[in-house]
Amino acid sequence: MERGQSSSALKSYQIASGLIPWSSDPVIRINKAYRLAGNNKAGIRVLLKWLNNNPDDQVIRFMLAVSYLADGKLDAARAEYEKILEKQPENAAVLNDLAWLYHEKRKPGALEMARKASKLAPDNPVIQDTYGWILVQSGGARSGLDILKDAASKLPDNREIQYHLAFTLAETGQTDKAKVILKKILQDAKPFADRDEAEVLSGKLK
Repeated sequence: MERGQSSSALKSYQIASGLIPWSSDPVIRINKAYRLAGNNKAGIRVLLKWLNNNPDDQVIRFMLAVSYLADGKLDAARAEYEKILEKQPENAAVLNDLAWLYHEKRKPGALEMARKASKLAPDNPVIQDTYGWILVQSGGARSGLDILKDAASKLPDNREIQYHLAFTLAETGQTDKAKVILKKILQDAKPFADRDEAEVLSGKLK
Protein backbone atom coordinates (compact mmCIF):
# COMPACT_ATOMS: atom_id res chain seq x y z
CA MET A 1 0.00 0.00 0.00
CA GLU A 2 1.40 3.39 -1.05
CA ARG A 3 1.48 6.44 1.23
CA GLY A 4 -1.52 8.03 -0.55
CA GLN A 5 -3.51 4.84 -0.31
CA SER A 6 -2.70 4.43 3.37
CA SER A 7 -3.91 7.98 4.00
CA SER A 8 -7.26 7.23 2.34
CA ALA A 9 -7.54 3.94 4.18
CA LEU A 10 -6.77 5.69 7.46
CA LYS A 11 -9.75 8.01 7.00
CA SER A 12 -12.03 5.05 6.24
CA TYR A 13 -10.87 3.14 9.30
CA GLN A 14 -11.30 6.18 11.51
CA ILE A 15 -14.90 6.50 10.34
CA ALA A 16 -15.46 2.79 10.94
CA SER A 17 -14.02 3.14 14.43
CA GLY A 18 -16.66 5.75 15.24
CA LEU A 19 -19.46 3.62 13.82
CA ILE A 20 -18.47 0.42 15.64
CA PRO A 21 -16.68 1.58 18.82
CA TRP A 22 -17.05 -1.85 20.45
CA SER A 23 -14.83 -3.56 17.85
CA SER A 24 -11.02 -3.53 17.88
CA ASP A 25 -10.80 -4.35 14.16
CA PRO A 26 -10.81 -0.68 13.04
CA VAL A 27 -8.20 0.05 15.71
CA ILE A 28 -5.92 -2.63 14.25
CA ARG A 29 -6.42 -1.23 10.76
CA ILE A 30 -5.84 2.37 11.87
CA ASN A 31 -2.61 1.34 13.57
CA LYS A 32 -1.48 -0.48 10.43
CA ALA A 33 -2.35 2.50 8.23
CA TYR A 34 -0.36 4.85 10.45
CA ARG A 35 2.65 2.52 10.36
CA LEU A 36 2.46 2.26 6.57
CA ALA A 37 2.35 6.05 6.46
CA GLY A 38 5.53 6.14 8.56
CA ASN A 39 3.80 7.49 11.68
CA ASN A 40 4.33 4.79 14.30
CA LYS A 41 3.86 7.26 17.16
CA ALA A 42 0.33 8.07 16.04
CA GLY A 43 -0.38 4.35 15.73
CA ILE A 44 0.79 3.84 19.30
CA ARG A 45 -1.53 6.61 20.53
CA VAL A 46 -4.48 4.81 18.91
CA LEU A 47 -3.58 1.57 20.68
CA LEU A 48 -3.13 3.32 24.02
CA LYS A 49 -6.50 5.02 23.70
CA TRP A 50 -8.20 1.68 23.03
CA LEU A 51 -6.43 -0.03 25.93
CA ASN A 52 -7.44 2.76 28.28
CA ASN A 53 -11.03 1.63 27.82
CA ASN A 54 -10.31 -2.06 27.11
CA PRO A 55 -7.37 -3.04 29.34
CA ASP A 56 -7.99 -6.79 28.92
CA ASP A 57 -7.59 -6.77 25.15
CA GLN A 58 -4.37 -8.80 24.91
CA VAL A 59 -4.28 -8.72 21.10
CA ILE A 60 -4.08 -4.93 21.09
CA ARG A 61 -1.61 -4.99 23.97
CA PHE A 62 0.61 -7.35 21.97
CA MET A 63 0.42 -4.93 19.03
CA LEU A 64 1.42 -2.13 21.39
CA ALA A 65 4.43 -4.11 22.62
CA VAL A 66 5.52 -4.83 19.05
CA SER A 67 5.05 -1.16 18.14
CA TYR A 68 7.25 -0.12 21.05
CA LEU A 69 9.87 -2.62 19.86
CA ALA A 70 9.77 -1.10 16.38
CA ASP A 71 10.32 2.32 17.96
CA GLY A 72 13.28 1.03 19.99
CA LYS A 73 11.45 1.55 23.28
CA LEU A 74 12.59 -1.70 24.84
CA ASP A 75 11.57 -0.97 28.43
CA ALA A 76 8.07 0.06 27.36
CA ALA A 77 7.76 -3.08 25.21
CA ARG A 78 8.95 -5.27 28.09
CA ALA A 79 6.34 -3.77 30.44
CA GLU A 80 3.52 -4.58 28.00
CA TYR A 81 4.75 -8.12 27.39
CA GLU A 82 4.92 -8.71 31.13
CA LYS A 83 1.30 -7.60 31.49
CA ILE A 84 0.25 -10.08 28.80
CA LEU A 85 2.26 -12.86 30.40
CA GLU A 86 0.38 -12.38 33.66
CA LYS A 87 -2.83 -13.23 31.81
CA GLN A 88 -1.37 -15.71 29.29
CA PRO A 89 1.59 -17.54 30.87
CA GLU A 90 1.65 -20.11 28.03
CA ASN A 91 1.87 -17.57 25.19
CA ALA A 92 4.94 -18.71 23.25
CA ALA A 93 5.26 -15.52 21.18
CA VAL A 94 5.23 -13.33 24.29
CA LEU A 95 7.68 -15.60 26.10
CA ASN A 96 9.98 -15.49 23.07
CA ASP A 97 10.00 -11.71 22.75
CA LEU A 98 10.30 -11.21 26.49
CA ALA A 99 13.20 -13.69 26.65
CA TRP A 100 15.02 -11.67 24.00
CA LEU A 101 14.35 -8.40 25.85
CA TYR A 102 15.54 -9.86 29.15
CA HIS A 103 18.65 -11.18 27.42
CA GLU A 104 19.37 -7.78 25.87
CA LYS A 105 19.07 -6.13 29.28
CA ARG A 106 21.04 -8.90 31.04
CA LYS A 107 18.04 -9.59 33.26
CA PRO A 108 17.79 -13.02 34.92
CA GLY A 109 15.17 -15.39 33.58
CA ALA A 110 15.84 -15.00 29.86
CA LEU A 111 17.02 -18.57 29.29
CA GLU A 112 14.13 -20.06 31.26
CA MET A 113 11.59 -18.05 29.26
CA ALA A 114 13.23 -19.01 25.96
CA ARG A 115 13.27 -22.68 26.97
CA LYS A 116 9.58 -22.59 27.86
CA ALA A 117 8.71 -20.86 24.57
CA SER A 118 10.74 -23.51 22.73
CA LYS A 119 8.77 -26.32 24.37
CA LEU A 120 5.46 -24.61 23.58
CA ALA A 121 6.37 -24.00 19.92
CA PRO A 122 8.92 -26.67 18.91
CA ASP A 123 8.26 -26.21 15.19
CA ASN A 124 8.66 -22.43 15.11
CA PRO A 125 12.17 -21.65 13.80
CA VAL A 126 12.18 -18.06 15.05
CA ILE A 127 11.38 -19.16 18.58
CA GLN A 128 13.93 -21.98 18.34
CA ASP A 129 16.53 -19.48 17.16
CA THR A 130 15.92 -17.28 20.20
CA TYR A 131 16.35 -20.25 22.52
CA GLY A 132 19.42 -21.57 20.73
CA TRP A 133 21.09 -18.18 20.59
CA ILE A 134 20.49 -17.40 24.26
CA LEU A 135 21.87 -20.84 25.08
CA VAL A 136 25.01 -20.05 23.08
CA GLN A 137 25.39 -16.63 24.66
CA SER A 138 25.01 -18.24 28.08
CA GLY A 139 27.98 -20.51 27.46
CA GLY A 140 26.13 -23.47 25.95
CA ALA A 141 27.41 -23.40 22.37
CA ARG A 142 27.32 -27.16 21.95
CA SER A 143 23.82 -27.39 23.38
CA GLY A 144 22.58 -24.59 21.15
CA LEU A 145 24.22 -25.82 17.95
CA ASP A 146 21.65 -28.45 16.93
CA ILE A 147 18.79 -26.10 17.76
CA LEU A 148 20.27 -23.38 15.55
CA LYS A 149 21.02 -25.85 12.76
CA ASP A 150 17.36 -26.83 12.69
CA ALA A 151 16.15 -23.22 12.77
CA ALA A 152 18.58 -22.21 10.01
CA SER A 153 17.51 -25.12 7.80
CA LYS A 154 13.89 -23.98 8.02
CA LEU A 155 14.69 -20.32 7.32
CA PRO A 156 17.68 -20.39 4.95
CA ASP A 157 17.13 -16.79 3.83
CA ASN A 158 17.02 -15.34 7.33
CA ARG A 159 20.48 -13.83 7.62
CA GLU A 160 20.29 -13.16 11.33
CA ILE A 161 19.60 -16.81 12.07
CA GLN A 162 22.31 -17.85 9.62
CA TYR A 163 24.76 -15.58 11.45
CA HIS A 164 23.82 -17.15 14.77
CA LEU A 165 24.60 -20.56 13.29
CA ALA A 166 27.89 -19.38 11.80
CA PHE A 167 28.96 -17.89 15.12
CA THR A 168 28.12 -21.10 16.95
CA LEU A 169 29.94 -23.24 14.39
CA ALA A 170 33.02 -21.08 14.87
CA GLU A 171 32.69 -21.35 18.63
CA THR A 172 32.65 -25.15 18.37
CA GLY A 173 35.69 -25.30 16.09
CA GLN A 174 33.86 -25.76 12.78
CA THR A 175 35.39 -22.69 11.14
CA ASP A 176 35.19 -23.89 7.53
CA LYS A 177 31.43 -24.35 7.78
CA ALA A 178 31.13 -20.97 9.49
CA LYS A 179 33.07 -19.29 6.66
CA VAL A 180 30.74 -20.74 4.03
CA ILE A 181 27.68 -19.31 5.78
CA LEU A 182 29.32 -15.93 6.39
CA LYS A 183 30.38 -15.63 2.76
CA LYS A 184 26.81 -16.28 1.66
CA ILE A 185 25.14 -13.79 4.00
CA LEU A 186 27.75 -11.09 3.34
CA GLN A 187 27.92 -11.48 -0.44
CA ASP A 188 25.92 -8.30 -1.02
CA ALA A 189 25.24 -5.08 0.90
CA LYS A 190 21.79 -6.13 2.13
CA PRO A 191 21.43 -5.00 5.78
CA PHE A 192 20.41 -7.27 8.64
CA ALA A 193 20.46 -6.92 12.40
CA ASP A 194 23.84 -8.56 13.05
CA ARG A 195 25.65 -7.57 9.87
CA ASP A 196 28.42 -5.64 11.67
CA GLU A 197 29.07 -8.59 13.98
CA ALA A 198 29.06 -10.98 11.02
CA GLU A 199 31.65 -8.87 9.21
CA VAL A 200 33.87 -8.80 12.31
CA LEU A 201 33.61 -12.58 12.68
CA SER A 202 34.36 -13.10 9.01
CA GLY A 203 37.49 -10.98 9.37
CA LYS A 204 38.65 -12.99 12.36
CA LEU A 205 38.23 -16.31 10.55
CA LYS A 206 40.24 -15.34 7.46
